Amino acid sequence: MALDFKEIVTYSEELFNDLIRIRRHLHKNPELGRKEFKTSAFLQGELKWAGILDFQMVGETGFCADIIVDEKKSWIAMRGDIDALPIPDKKKVAYRSQVSNMCHACGHDFHAAVTLGVAKTLQHFKHYLKGNVRFIFQHAEELTPGGAIDFVNAGKLKNIDVIFGLHADPTIEVGKLRLVPGWITAQSIYIKLAVNGTGGHSARPFETSDPIFLGTMLLNELYSSLYRLQRPESPFVFTIGKVEGGDSFNSIATSFIAEGTLRVTDSEQGDQLLAFIKQTINTLCKKWHARSNFFYRKGALPVINDPDLTKLADNIIKEIIDKECIINQGRSLGGEDFSEFTKVTSGLFIKIGVSNNKNSNVLHSSYFDIDEKAIPFAVSLFTWLLINYFSSIKKD
Repeated sequence: MALDFKEIVTYSEELFNDLIRIRRHLHKNPELGRKEFKTSAFLQGELKWAGILDFQMVGETGFCADIIVDEKKSWIAMRGDIDALPIPDKKKVAYRSQVSNMCHACGHDFHAAVTLGVAKTLQHFKHYLKGNVRFIFQHAEELTPGGAIDFVNAGKLKNIDVIFGLHADPTIEVGKLRLVPGWITAQSIYIKLAVNGTGGHSARPFETSDPIFLGTMLLNELYSSLYRLQRPESPFVFTIGKVEGGDSFNSIATSFIAEGTLRVTDSEQGDQLLAFIKQTINTLCKKWHARSNFFYRKGALPVINDPDLTKLADNIIKEIIDKECIINQGRSLGGEDFSEFTKVTSGLFIKIGVSNNKNSNVLHSSYFDIDEKAIPFAVSLFTWLLINYFSSIKKD
């Protein structure tokens, strides 16, 4: 006998208050990447109460929790990240962060609560599962390198056929989701540009190279010329967010430093753009007898949703949700290390609407929050998706 979706909805609604408690506890007690010790222990305690006892630590704070039906059957996975950001929480709510200059401004408390809720719900309906499910509670998603690679290196994706992930989306309301084939997030590359000279008196610029003058020329050149290399099928964005230079108003600085990001949707094109930036700074500094330095650090590759898996999930979800609520477009140039998983197995990253008329603050904002009705919606959705994934593939 097949499981009726109404049963899943009913059970997730019964969990609603408990999941709100869990989400708000996480929101009040954020921890940064690779330091999520209390977060990890708290989530494991909640899983144990649900009868899920098979844990495997990855690093000091990440962990897997397995629901095993038959180890000879297929394995799938669901990932929720658990770390916070070094951003102050400025919301006026009872569950605001209790930790100075730290909060869940990217919704990882939501991701963790939903993943936990799906685990609890699947444990309750375990007799309907036709395979095994691994829940990955990932540490350090916000860092570079992120925690996903730790799970891959530990072999926790070795026998996983597919992996599902989620992210809060404040641009769409509760009850809707983004299900997009192909690339859905970008690769974020940290860049640091430096121009160095000998410095001198502001009255005599002819005696020395002027790093601030050259730095502004450099940024103007990059902002104007880089986008001439833009291809419509692989957009990118170049942004400088921090500039430093000079010690006094009446002297010529000895250095100019600029830091920012290059976000690309094609890693090969990213290499070409990095080479262009390096050539531009070297050419400019050579002309004006200054010294240059260029440093970059690559983040995780773009997340690419498997087209066949996206189509399969679309068909499964349409059984329970009006097709108007499934948005098949909308990508982001933000970075996400879920791509470490999709390098080794098929994956699907779904964005869940968390907005309402009162709350639509952007991700990484000090005022970011969610409509908590998104929690039971996402729990029901992923429970249905995971159970029916097994029914949609070839039998073991």
